[in-house]
Amino acid sequence: MEGKYVYHRVEKGDTLKSIAKKYGVSAYALSRINNGLSDSGLREGSFIIIGSSSPDAGGNAPVRDGGTEEETGKKGYIQQQDIDEQELRLMAKELAGDNADRLKKLALDRDSSLGDIESKKEKTELSYREALEALGKELEQDRSDFTQDAIKQGISRSSIIQSINRELEQEAQAKKQSAANDREYTLKDLERRAQEAAKQYGVLAAAEQNRYQAELAAQEEKLRLRNQEANEKIARYNGEGAQDSEGYELTDRLLGTLSKNQARQYLQRNGEKLREAWGDDAYDRLKNKYR
Repeated sequence: MEGKYVYHRVEKGDTLKSIAKKYGVSAYALSRINNGLSDSGLREGSFIIIGSSSPDAGGNAPVRDGGTEEETGKKGYIQQQDIDEQELRLMAKELAGDNADRLKKLALDRDSSLGDIESKKEKTELSYREALEALGKELEQDRSDFTQDAIKQGISRSSIIQSINRELEQEAQAKKQSAANDREYTLKDLERRAQEAAKQYGVLAAAEQNRYQAELAAQEEKLRLRNQEANEKIARYNGEGAQDSEGYELTDRLLGTLSKNQARQYLQRNGEKLREAWGDDAYDRLKNKYR
């Protein structure tokens, strides 16, 4: 009789890994059963196949990673291993490198530009104060020169003297206003440049973060594919009949898709079976390789 299938209704926040853990199967097996389903394909409220609820033709109950209890006990049978998501992210970061230096350089460039602008602001303020001081001295000198000329020429009428002094004061004020206008224009232009430098940094930093995240995603995908291919080869190997020499190579290839930490855990978990299949020397070679 054909066995009935067990289904799972996808809930919000579900992942292949969380679903697999709930039912005691592997995320890899779930993906294969459901035509290569990935986390991005999970839709809340939809149903996915978990497996058969009935024993197979030989009376063996389904177990993790697609093998039966009878199969996994065979000499040379290789246990499949999905790559751990947390380890995957760490491995991807190692491959993609750290973008902290890139962001630091962008920040240094921004700070350098802002520092130059701030220095120019200070110079503008200093030049303005010096200009006001020079104009004050110039006014006093013009008044002194006029007074001496008036005495020499015998000009004694106060109305004439007052009129000339007003003209000198108005001329000095006009020069001060021109200096103030130049100062205001320069400071506004420098402030605009400071805002542009800060804005440009934000754009470049965001672009760098997007580039880095894309690189991480690409590296993660490559690692997943390597792990998936290794598991698929092991699945074919187990189905065609285990050969010890090929099994060693396939296991080595699978471990190469994992982090060293996860590889060590795999070897420790399957140590007794692998020693029986290959012998102590072959097992120890792998163990030392992923130490």
